[in-house]
Amino acid sequence: MGYKTILAHCDADPNVAHRLAIAVELAKRHDAYLVGVHIQEPFNAPAMFDGTVGMDTLFTVFEETAKANLASAKAAFAKAVKGTGLSTAWRSEEGY
Repeated sequence: MGYKTILAHCDADPNVAHRLAIAVELAKRHDAYLVGVHIQEPFNAPAMFDGTVGMDTLFTVFEETAKANLASAKAAFAKAVKGTGLSTAWRSEEGY
């Protein structure tokens, strides 16, 4: 009995390429469907926020970082599966 679907967590971590290489190898070995997924946690104001920094500034930085992380994760997945002939899908969600 082999794997039919493999879900690979993708993020902006430098080690994501190693994680994806393992996922690709498993997918090839089992002729499985490979799904790359990126989950972005929602913005949460710091617990001890005293209002000294504008919340819009914090949120803007959070959004820019989140977009960059998503782009990096998506690019890593695309690079890992390019030319493999595997059936793949990409998913990204916001939440926990």
